[in-house]
Amino acid sequence: LDDIETIENYRKAYNPQNAPRRWKKAERCVSLLLCVFLLTAVIVLSLVVFIDGWMCHQSSLYFFSSEMKNWTESRRYCRERGASDHHQQQRGRTVWIGLSDSDEEGRWKWVDGSTLTSGFWTSGEPNSYMGLEEDCVVASYGWNDCPCNEAFRWICEKTIF
Repeated sequence: LDDIETIENYRKAYNPQNAPRRWKKAERCVSLLLCVFLLTAVIVLSLVVFIDGWMCHQSSLYFFSSEMKNWTESRRYCRERGASDHHQQQRGRTVWIGLSDSDEEGRWKWVDGSTLTSGFWTSGEPNSYMGLEEDCVVASYGWNDCPCNEAFRWICEKTIF
């Protein structure tokens, strides 16, 4: 008799008709976790492979140009993409940085409006060489003021978070 009751209890407990009720919550949890995982993967991949030419580092995206533009055109390029000129130098490659004294001679300001507090000027710079209006800054192994209409590569920076 005990065996019959055990078999009957087993049939009731594992009746396939009862399965949907028992597993419904578990299926919802697994489905939700899968959706969260896939969404996270899509976001991470879109940040790493954002747009051709943009690279992710820490909490920013960087664009390293391969073409050359003057200072104004390079700033426009960055702003049109929701970015700003990058404030740091890239050693060994001459690039525009977002620094200028075009508003007031000798008062160097970043494109975000903040005033330069310390710099990495090459020896003898800034100098407005030969009386030229050298109001913009390029960086290579150090900073150099030069005319804003010269063409150089540039770096854009876009904050992710």
